[in-house]
Amino acid sequence: MGNAQGAIDALRRAVAASPDDADLRVHLAEILIREGLTEDATAHLGIALGKQPGDVRVQALMREALGGAPAAQIASPSPSPDEFDWGSAESEVAEIVGPAFVDEPGSPGDSAPGPVLA
Repeated sequence: MGNAQGAIDALRRAVAASPDDADLRVHLAEILIREGLTEDATAHLGIALGKQPGDVRVQALMREALGGAPAAQIASPSPSPDEFDWGSAESEVAEIVGPAFVDEPGSPGDSAPGPVLA
């Protein structure tokens, strides 16, 4: 823990100087978790989650600090709520709903268009 302790001390000073910097807190928490100081890590991660509640990396680190699976083993997140996955949505309903405004072959609206009169 010798070299890690120097990094922890430096990051603690940096967090004290910039308490609103969530990224510093997350970096400190990663090292604290690695060194088995999970109680300290959860305090920093709690503050980081307060600033970045949707950050899946911080959520994964919090789970790890609380005794869950290591953050590195957690699968990549699905798209954020702001990034709707249209392809996935389409495949979910492909067999339920056909494409709109497309006539089936042989249906009444399937006739070839007539000549355009000017």
